[in-house]
Amino acid sequence: MAGVQDVQEMSVIPSSNGINERCPLQAQCERQCSYRGHEKDCPYYTENASGDYIILDQEKSRKVSVSDALIHSDEREQDAVSLPIDMIPIDCLVPHPDNPRKNLGDLTELTDSLKANGVLQNLTVVPDESGSADAPRFIVIIGHRRLAAAKLAGLTELPCVIADRMTPAEQVAIMLTENIQRSALTPYEEAMGFRQLQIDFGKSAREIAELSGFSETTVRNRLKLAKLDADKFNASLIRGGRLEDYLELDKIRNPDLKNQVLDEIGTNNFRNALKSAIKQERIQSTLERWEKEASAFAERIDEVDSSGKTFVYYYTARGDQSQTIKRPDDGGKSKYYYTVDFDTFSLTLYRNKTKRDRDEKAAQKAEEQEKRAAYDAKKARFEEIAKRHKELRKEFAVNYKARGAAPIIMQCAMYIIIGDGQTTRFGHHYDINLLMELLKLDARIDFENDNWGDALRVLREFIQDEVQDLRGVNEILLFCVIYAELDGWTQNGRYWGEYWDSDKKEWHISYEENPKLDRLYDLLTNLGYEMSDEEIQMRNGTHPLFDSVKN
Repeated sequence: MAGVQDVQEMSVIPSSNGINERCPLQAQCERQCSYRGHEKDCPYYTENASGDYIILDQEKSRKVSVSDALIHSDEREQDAVSLPIDMIPIDCLVPHPDNPRKNLGDLTELTDSLKANGVLQNLTVVPDESGSADAPRFIVIIGHRRLAAAKLAGLTELPCVIADRMTPAEQVAIMLTENIQRSALTPYEEAMGFRQLQIDFGKSAREIAELSGFSETTVRNRLKLAKLDADKFNASLIRGGRLEDYLELDKIRNPDLKNQVLDEIGTNNFRNALKSAIKQERIQSTLERWEKEASAFAERIDEVDSSGKTFVYYYTARGDQSQTIKRPDDGGKSKYYYTVDFDTFSLTLYRNKTKRDRDEKAAQKAEEQEKRAAYDAKKARFEEIAKRHKELRKEFAVNYKARGAAPIIMQCAMYIIIGDGQTTRFGHHYDINLLMELLKLDARIDFENDNWGDALRVLREFIQDEVQDLRGVNEILLFCVIYAELDGWTQNGRYWGEYWDSDKKEWHISYEENPKLDRLYDLLTNLGYEMSDEEIQMRNGTHPLFDSVKN
């Protein structure tokens, strides 16, 4: 251990490996140092610096420690170095029940260190009101890992600083700050700590930010995480969930739906599940409005008499958010009913069958209308899935960055040019406007005014500027061109087609192979794209929607 004089004379050149050679507490503080040269600002240093474990140039300028500033008001400031350190029996020390850090991690190395060297840094504790003069008890604020490891090491007493003027809210705030400095908390543990300050101690987001050192925006985002299911959240962390993924959940308002998508964080289904949930929520809102409008003149039923003896089909509303359910002209005479189908995003109206409806032609027409409505709803569902999957692919393409994958992209380019034995004329197969958007060019083709020449000139000039050496390959440019070719047109982005059943005289939707889309997915997955389970099901024809429409 370096002495006081040695520490004072050490070089102040920043260290690139996160180790602070100036600080005698570096080996025990268990974190990379970001306070080299201004250790007086480090909460861990100000709490534990004493005796030979100080840096003189810092003690000259340090007036009060960070945690002391949280504990005491201005008129009660004191030098943290002068706080007395007491040796307290380990049996008198108890962990704080509200410690935000629930998992203390592997204590093996720390336990071995304590067995060999003892405890070199004091704990910070507060008196426990449940104790007495004869049997005092103290609650640990800082040093939970040291307490747990000391018990494993068989130690009988520990050095402690007793802070006897600390409110419960300040205790939680200091534990949060200490653990955050060590990067020891998961985002959910931070969230629950902030929520406790908010609920139990009535602190606002701004006050929590001031206590914890986080920005107010971060505090608000963490408080949103605290509303998620704890078990689901912890499971998602094990799967590798990222903070930005959890913040994306804020796009979903419904708590139950939000927790459903939480189950997908850390899997290849997350982006697809998120987009699907956002769409579901919009549709749910529309269906609720439609149901309110329909309930003014109709009665909701769970299912329709399949024999057709009781009800007759009247009308289906689906998908269009601007649509309204209006009372029929004979709404006061005929009895109306409605069903809601969330799977196909539709509300269907029926009315009681009348004598006129028993006419064979009228009945046949009503039956055809109902079949067509069911088919249109099914098709709308297929189209929604295809559109959502295309958005996922485009999201990957827009954010694609060069990663040395030009040979993979070039191989795909060669397939497009000569693989099908056809001549590909530039501008014939490409979605030019999509390519312009991906390349961030300020030009678009107006098909009504037929300004292809102007737009293509901008594109050609861009290519000429970017490709300086014909022996080399601009990976991003090549990727954008290939992507625009393979995913540019709507009909290229689906694995299904419509067919007419002449026997039953009705339309159906069946699975169709799509070699072009296969080629795109092969390219994207080679570049790091992860297909969701739903995309895989659509690609191989096993999606549940195909069950009732296959030949």
